[in-house]
Amino acid sequence: MTTGAGLVTAGFALAATGSQPGDLELMFAGSVVTSGPLTQTPTWKATTACPAGYRVSAQVAEFTTSGTEVSRISPVTSVGLASPGFTGSLDGNVGALLKVAGISTSDPGTLKWVVGCWNGASGTGTGTTPVVYEQATFVTATSAGTYRTSSSSPTASPTASPTPSPTASPTPSPTSSGAPSGGAQTGAGGASLPGGGNDLLIALGATLLAGSAAAAGLAVRRTRARPGKDGPGGAKPAGN
Repeated sequence: MTTGAGLVTAGFALAATGSQPGDLELMFAGSVVTSGPLTQTPTWKATTACPAGYRVSAQVAEFTTSGTEVSRISPVTSVGLASPGFTGSLDGNVGALLKVAGISTSDPGTLKWVVGCWNGASGTGTGTTPVVYEQATFVTATSAGTYRTSSSSPTASPTASPTPSPTASPTPSPTSSGAPSGGAQTGAGGASLPGGGNDLLIALGATLLAGSAAAAGLAVRRTRARPGKDGPGGAKPAGN
């Protein structure tokens, strides 16, 4: 495993890193695998040939999903590069290779594994473009201690935004009018009645007061008209 290889390849070919996603497969026990434990050490197979002019050597490197090279993770191979299906081995188990970039069960994530086809021996080359990165797969570590591969970069599942619950507007408490409270029968100053209730009570009260005044005047007149013992016509005749 060669770390810091990005310093060698920086400035060329990275714009087209992994131009054939899905054309790099992982193999284990003779079969293609798309998942397994992080402790598994698979081999790899390119399902397409290296392009003409870049068939001298090949090596797998891992990149961040944004295209920054992290490390070369396989020995160099030079066998069968002109034909689809050339193969090679890896430098360690999947978990160890991902851990170079800080990806693990406690910090899951994804890297892009890509075959680099070189125009020179031993993973080297000449010219402004000594290597082209072609066959690729995305490798993701999970918190469950497993890995999975895919032909496209996994995207995070969207999180539903919670809908805020409507809040009830407080109903203002009724305030008293400031008028003194009293019994409904007292008329003015009493409790407010609907419609013209207060006016009716006031009118009734005035009528009652007028009736009381008339009755009192009548009683006074009757008292004055009643003859008394010493009044006119009531005196005894004088005797001898």
